[in-house]
Amino acid sequence: MFKREFPFTKTNAYFNTAYVGLMPKSLIKYRARFDSEFSNAVDKYKTKSEKLLISTRTVVSELVGSDFERTHFTSGFSAGIRYALDCIDPKSKVLVLEEDYPSLLYAVKERDFQITQLPITYDIENQISNCLSKQKIDVLVLSVVQYISGLQIDLDFLKNIKRKYPNLLILGDATQFIGAEAFRMNQSAFDVVAFSTYKWLMSGFGNGILCLSKNFIDKTHTDLEELEEKIYRGHLNLSAVSSLKFMAENILDWNIEYLVEQKNSVSQYLKTRISELGLTDEIVQKRTIHSSIFNLKLDGIFQKKLESNRIQTIQRGNGIRVSVHFYNTRKDIDRLIGKIQTARLTD
Repeated sequence: MFKREFPFTKTNAYFNTAYVGLMPKSLIKYRARFDSEFSNAVDKYKTKSEKLLISTRTVVSELVGSDFERTHFTSGFSAGIRYALDCIDPKSKVLVLEEDYPSLLYAVKERDFQITQLPITYDIENQISNCLSKQKIDVLVLSVVQYISGLQIDLDFLKNIKRKYPNLLILGDATQFIGAEAFRMNQSAFDVVAFSTYKWLMSGFGNGILCLSKNFIDKTHTDLEELEEKIYRGHLNLSAVSSLKFMAENILDWNIEYLVEQKNSVSQYLKTRISELGLTDEIVQKRTIHSSIFNLKLDGIFQKKLESNRIQTIQRGNGIRVSVHFYNTRKDIDRLIGKIQTARLTD
């Protein structure tokens, strides 16, 4: 089924979902119908926008296990996280990670928070725990999965520190996580998650989600009606809204637990193969929890050689980043490894 849905994978080994997810053929057809209907209905079509927005928020709430009234459609992560940060006392002491996603760091540093930064290390949970024990921190802001290394934060660790520091607010960038893993907002330690959906949820550009906990609303004394009015002020990209609704429905229909199982199997195979070649970095070698994003110790010349052989990767940090989704196969991994081995022999 997935080869039919993603014809690009028939001729290409696509390891770049962490940059942008492949759009399934069924969504492309749906968007064509959507635009056709819009061209025929025009102004009447816009009157359906409120109903479309409600249905989209409803299905996404089901997908990520959040409450409808605190689940909001946004144009993307960058907008969503800023809506949340605006609710927080500007005098707050905020802990962030030094090399986290730039848009996340920009959003925090734009404000007058008292900021503490930690370097990203293989034992980042210990570093966070030590910092919280020594300093009065009000807010922890981090990416669930680091975009360069693929380091995935231990979610049980976050639950533990939430129990130890109940007044601590935890905000997460889940762009590299939602869709790659099953997630239940109401069972997590997060007070806020914001994420774009053009990567692992494969919804195309211009859409994202902001989920808020009741604890966040209560602790920040946020007026939900005022926040909602702020978020939805102006017009919406109806094509983006409907694309997200379509993909959320499809992922639920395909069974996200099954998709994650398929992805994890291929991801583990990739981890084994690149470890055999000595391509993994310290973070992967020393951690038991990791995402399906890996940074290979190869330079840009290798990346160009792979691309010339229809193997899509991207340069990030000091290496080549590869990422695996459910539409990847072990044959893709073998193709990647084979080309790397050939390129090494010809150097």
